[in-house]
Amino acid sequence: MERADDLFEETALVPVGDEDASAWIIEAARVANEKAQEDVLESYLEACSDQTIRRHKAAVALFEQYLEEARKEAEKKGGAGRRLPPMKNLFHDLAQWTYISFGLVEGFRRWMVTKGYAIGTINVRLDSVKMFCTLAMKAKYLDADEHARIYRVRKIRPSEGRNIDEKREKRGVNTRKEGSKKGEPILVDPQLHRRLKDALLVDGSDLAIRDLLLVCFLADHGLREGEVSGLPANCIDLERGTFTFYRHKVDKTQTHWLSDETAKAARLYFGRFRPTKRLFEGDPRRVKVREDGQVYPGKTREDGYDENSIYVRVRELGRRYLTKELPDGCQVPLDNLSPHDLRHSWATEQARKKGVNIKALQDAGGWSNPFMPLSYIVSNEIANDDLIDLPSAPPRVRKDRS
Repeated sequence: MERADDLFEETALVPVGDEDASAWIIEAARVANEKAQEDVLESYLEACSDQTIRRHKAAVALFEQYLEEARKEAEKKGGAGRRLPPMKNLFHDLAQWTYISFGLVEGFRRWMVTKGYAIGTINVRLDSVKMFCTLAMKAKYLDADEHARIYRVRKIRPSEGRNIDEKREKRGVNTRKEGSKKGEPILVDPQLHRRLKDALLVDGSDLAIRDLLLVCFLADHGLREGEVSGLPANCIDLERGTFTFYRHKVDKTQTHWLSDETAKAARLYFGRFRPTKRLFEGDPRRVKVREDGQVYPGKTREDGYDENSIYVRVRELGRRYLTKELPDGCQVPLDNLSPHDLRHSWATEQARKKGVNIKALQDAGGWSNPFMPLSYIVSNEIANDDLIDLPSAPPRVRKDRS
């Protein structure tokens, strides 16, 4: 009886008396499968953001660097005169991943630890390499069993990362390369915001007025640099006291009230500038061709102030107008200030307010879930400060019995 049911299921879609008619669907399925395998990488990258693609490219390039060292080591063990072909073009050609194994991916993780890469960087690069292994498996280049073993290469947990960093510190391994991303954001006190804005007002040049409005959007409203660079020329409504903008990360268009200082900066800005397409017009740049042949396209004012330009400008403002105190008491220019530092400082300041509404902070900061704004809530100096009913009398001080 069970066999009869199986036969019925197999032939249910085939018309009676026309068993060969199913041949076309088998052939169509085979062609579709082959096409899907060919387009695995292209389909995946099509759905990725530019930032994700840059991250994957950096990870694959680093993996190629590791493989090159592994190749040279294999040549040494293989004897003199033995030449092994290098692994190249891994980002564009999934066929190159055919012989990638669990041992190579695990070795890549250990290699990054030895080279002094930060734990966060190691985990991000490892994720990208594992993703490309998955794509190679889907395209039938990488064996499914080997992919299952590769998938078991774990990221480094926070507690493990602390232990690794402690041991690397003892060995004198530096995990922060010169010019690399900061380990922690710079928290900018509101008084420093005030000092920066006052300095730009005193300067009074056209560039300073543009910088003032830029700083207001970052420090008073917590916008991301990408959101600032995308502000259209007509985003500000001074009569109503609002501005409207698009948040690509959460795919939302929001309207915010202007802070008093942002409204003042906007009036000064529109008194000097007449933007037509973007609120912040870019600096004109001619086409550049490097010695290696790489071409950098030119820019017009209408192209706007891109994210990299905003990053460079904020770093320059930190060096020029702000200082930090060293342990010995000396004041030095505040180096490596970034747009995200100003956004991070805004979020931290808002989260410090008593009875802060997490949902309101989530909406204002443009986060898709409440976990990010919760991370900005700074722990109380006394951990149970909000849980204990303190007596009205002053706290007693324990006497020294010695």
